[in-house]
Amino acid sequence: MLNLFSRLNPRQRGSLRGVGSGKVLRCGIVGRFYLRTQRYTFSVKLAERELEQLWRSRPPLWLRGLAGLYALGWRVYEGVYRLGLKRRVRVPVPVIGVGSLWAGGVGKTPITIAMARLLHESGRRVAVLTHGYGGSRYREVTLIEPHEYPDPAEVGDEAAELRLALPDMPIAVGKWRVRTAQAALAHWSPEALVLDDGFQHLPLARTLDFVLLPAESPLGNGYCLPAGPLREPLSGLERAHGIVIVASPHPPAPSPAHGRGEVSSPLPQRGRGVG
Repeated sequence: MLNLFSRLNPRQRGSLRGVGSGKVLRCGIVGRFYLRTQRYTFSVKLAERELEQLWRSRPPLWLRGLAGLYALGWRVYEGVYRLGLKRRVRVPVPVIGVGSLWAGGVGKTPITIAMARLLHESGRRVAVLTHGYGGSRYREVTLIEPHEYPDPAEVGDEAAELRLALPDMPIAVGKWRVRTAQAALAHWSPEALVLDDGFQHLPLARTLDFVLLPAESPLGNGYCLPAGPLREPLSGLERAHGIVIVASPHPPAPSPAHGRGEVSSPLPQRGRGVG
């Protein structure tokens, strides 16, 4: 579970006074927001860890077959844009995307935060875009003003983490990134947009795309969903402008293959494919 308390500034931490022994005595708006975020995030992180263990093992044949169908569907989707049958929407300001091939958490939101801070400290007006997955307002466009703390159950845990880390920045939440970007531009007139977890969202064109991969097992078992962790085939890395290898503070347990003296490669082997 993310330690969001460490991301609070002294003023925000002060609003959490009275939180202890499982009982909230006095708690300001940031404190209540923080506690709701922690409860919401806990179950999500547990589910991700279970899946990541599965995705580092060899899947059964029927799952590999489903992975092949998934990869075929993705190639059709990507081909529509690559061949120009659909055009990607370009907005009048730079868009910097942070994403991954992994379906699980690999630290995309912290890197998004660092990118937004870097741009903000350089003197640019920045707005952050996030999808709000898991929130009840996922399919709407929600504009979060600086120092506004919406319910994480409505906007999702990524938006909640972004708000705690970037209290002075506007955040736009919504599944449809083009609409979200256009709404942010119309409302705040930012000079740059930072897109959290949007590598597979092709309709919105980006100026730069950074892809994050976990250091311990960059490609997992090498298969696409649902047999493995990959959201798309490895050919998708050709769209990336940079690849960031992220070390995990909790390395995974060795797979059974290591116990037999075998060496597992993070790259897919010939004949296995990636789905």
